[in-house]
Amino acid sequence: MDTRGFAQDMHYGGETVWMTGVSYKLIGFKNHNLRLNYALRYGSNIRIIDRFNNKQKLSEYEHDFALFFTPGFKGIKGLNFALEYGLYRGNKELMQEIHLKRDKLKVWLDYDLLVF
Repeated sequence: MDTRGFAQDMHYGGETVWMTGVSYKLIGFKNHNLRLNYALRYGSNIRIIDRFNNKQKLSEYEHDFALFFTPGFKGIKGLNFALEYGLYRGNKELMQEIHLKRDKLKVWLDYDLLVF
């Protein structure tokens, strides 16, 4: 499993990353497919030297939420919808060093076309 979330990669030198998650598929939802996902990534032991030349150990975390929907209507095969949201946070010092507060929202609408 890689350490990329929706909003931020967790790849700092020496960083330890833990991840847990759950996925739930709703059944009995007529012919439609609906799936909900949640993942938590927590990275710690990030070693940086701040602008004052002090060594620090910092941490970061991200909550990722996803909803995937495939309608089962007759005549509309190949239509898929996805909504993904990543909420990223880190220590105040880390956020100042990397100069970002990165949350992301992605909305996807896919439709498969048959081309000859």
